[in-house]
Amino acid sequence: MAEFLQNLTQNSFLNHLGFEMVQLDVDSVALKLLVQPDHHNLNQTLHGGVHAAMLESIQTMVIQSIYKTKTSVMNLNVHYLAPVSTGEIMATAKIIQKGYKVAMAEAKIIGEKQQLIATGTGVYKILRDS
Repeated sequence: MAEFLQNLTQNSFLNHLGFEMVQLDVDSVALKLLVQPDHHNLNQTLHGGVHAAMLESIQTMVIQSIYKTKTSVMNLNVHYLAPVSTGEIMATAKIIQKGYKVAMAEAKIIGEKQQLIATGTGVYKILRDS
């Protein structure tokens, strides 16, 4: 079990963006990001693609930690609520619907001052060998 969860932290895309795993337990995962100028859009705030990547990644991790198999995102909804340009942000997620073939999760990104930066929901196909 610990080996499966540890494999989730070794993704080159997540490392490239600078995401850091700060909590990794069954049913409880958290990602942290120190916002850098490389993460900015043309307005000099966090690019929406970084929000989406963080929300999708944390949802995938929490679902895979429960199902212990690969998943594929079928739908992702993102709500951008507040801009952020600097500091640390934290993402957490929870499963809100578990099925045999499909699961749904929701996630949120919180800023250093506990402000809600973004939220999202995702629907994931459970990829089973059989």
